[in-house]
Amino acid sequence: MSRSLTLKLVQSMLNLNEQAKQELAKSDTFDFNIFKLRDYTGGRELEAIHLHLAVSKNCISRTNADINKISAFLTAIQAGYKNITYHNKTHGADLCQNINMFLQTGGLASKLKLDEPEYLGVLTAAVCHDYQHPGVNNAYLTKVQDPIAIRHNDSSVLESHHIAASFELMMGNPAYNWAYKF
Repeated sequence: MSRSLTLKLVQSMLNLNEQAKQELAKSDTFDFNIFKLRDYTGGRELEAIHLHLAVSKNCISRTNADINKISAFLTAIQAGYKNITYHNKTHGADLCQNINMFLQTGGLASKLKLDEPEYLGVLTAAVCHDYQHPGVNNAYLTKVQDPIAIRHNDSSVLESHHIAASFELMMGNPAYNWAYKF
């Protein structure tokens, strides 16, 4: 499937309005506004930016990743972000767009010689980087002997939790496991 057809499929899957499409078209620039995208997508900014970038950068067709499984995974990741002030789904989506912009405008992607699976991995790491963040820091979790701190031996507690929980989500449900072919 061509990139333009896949972009149209993503736009249709997400039921994107013209305003959302116009904002996504700015995703490689400093003019992009994650808060507008959040409003234009009805709160589906994380899924919208990741899918848009993954398709735009040819990650889907080059990896043969199942776009429906990626979409389902992203919906679950988005739902796993808590409604807190900062470490929320909008922040995850914003980081995804920012890392993409720096990879593109700074030429980092070509300097690093990122191929499509690696680019997809970077985008996915960005949206998952604060998955299930409780809104408190590592020191607090360690002090109160929170189960998350205990599970991760009081070492890089949240960082370990975000990645482990993301993989548990993906590996625990075949509908989310878009990376099984890699």
